[in-house]
Amino acid sequence: TKVGAWKAFSGTNCELLGRLGQSPLEEDVLSNVEKFVVKLYKVDSSITCSNDARSYLFGAVRKPEFLPTTTDALRLHIKRCNYQVCVWENAHIPKPSLPRLQDCGWIVQREQVVPRLITLDPIPKTCPEIVVCHCKEHCDTKNCSCR
Repeated sequence: TKVGAWKAFSGTNCELLGRLGQSPLEEDVLSNVEKFVVKLYKVDSSITCSNDARSYLFGAVRKPEFLPTTTDALRLHIKRCNYQVCVWENAHIPKPSLPRLQDCGWIVQREQVVPRLITLDPIPKTCPEIVVCHCKEHCDTKNCSCR
C-alpha cells in the first residue's frame, strides 16, 4: 500500500533518493536502496538483502512472481534508475556528460538500448539438479524444462 511504502521510506536514510543521479553510483547508495526495497516486502527487520528476503518468503508466497527480485536484478534496475536521474538532472545542458549506458544496467544491441535484466546465470544452468522434468518417458522433444 502507499501507506506501507511511506512507512518503509520514513524509516530509511533521508538522503536515499537525494544521492541518486551520481556517477559513478556508490556502493552505499545501492545498498541503501536495496534495504528500502526489502522493507517493502515486510520481512524480518534483520533482513537487508533481496536474496535473503526471497529465501525468507519462498515458502510463504503462492506465486513466484510475488517474491522480491534477486539482488543482481535489483541492482541493475537501481543503476538504470540512477542513469535516468542523471539524464533529468542534466536536462538543461545541451550536451551533458552522462555515464556509459553499459555501466548503468543497459545493453546496446543492434543500435538499440535494452535493459540488462541479470548478470548471473539463471538457476537451471547453475543447478540442473533442481529442475524437474515432467516428461512421461524420456526427454526427446527438447521442449522440456530439463533441456
